[in-house]
Amino acid sequence: MNNHTLPTGLNLLLEKSGVKSQYSDMVFFSSYQSGKQDTIGSGISDLVRFRLRKPEAQVLFFSFYSKEILQKFDEFGVLQLKGTVFIQLPCSKDTILDSAQNCTKPNKNNLWSAFSEKACTTLLKQLVSSIRHGGHFEFVNQVSFGLRLAVESMDIENHQKKEVKKCFEERYAAMQEYFKIPQIKDLIELGSIVQKSGDSFLNLTRNLSNDFKFISNDNEKEKYSELREAIFRIQNTIEELNKI
Repeated sequence: MNNHTLPTGLNLLLEKSGVKSQYSDMVFFSSYQSGKQDTIGSGISDLVRFRLRKPEAQVLFFSFYSKEILQKFDEFGVLQLKGTVFIQLPCSKDTILDSAQNCTKPNKNNLWSAFSEKACTTLLKQLVSSIRHGGHFEFVNQVSFGLRLAVESMDIENHQKKEVKKCFEERYAAMQEYFKIPQIKDLIELGSIVQKSGDSFLNLTRNLSNDFKFISNDNEKEKYSELREAIFRIQNTIEELNKI
């Protein structure tokens, strides 16, 4: 089971109901997230991100607010997806067990496609804005340019030359550190969720995500010509994103 921070009282109720032991794969969310400014909508925001990453999971979503009130904060329709059951608190242990038993398995239907595309577009636009504001696109251009020069040297020079190999390894390591930046990790993950779209922005972020993943794969690092092509594409994609 995936564990998420739940209010103490709700966690105790779940334990007493036996739902955790009977439905070990079930995931539980609360609309209230302690320490967050938007105490009503924060749980929904967390559920959206979780749903994008784990579309196959079955979820029970708890709130003291009615579903009608929460729908005002559910801009992407995550509460309407199959595999998500809303339970208004307070509730009985039997209600929890019945809801878990009747929770349908999720599927990637038209509702899911509309949800994932809309949610990914919004989240990725926020992410790209944050990355651009933080100067991370300029940084990757600098790092990737150095890696590209090192790759070209590996193509031309004798691969046994220690100084050439050392330069390549240093540049490649710098690129791997770049991929550890939280916003970049998010972009790589979110950018690969929607595989087909008529939206040019989503297509650009998907292409960028795929090239980032290719370069980050240590098993691919000696494919020098493919590595160089991926770096060129990254630089071109970032240039296009900066125009949006």
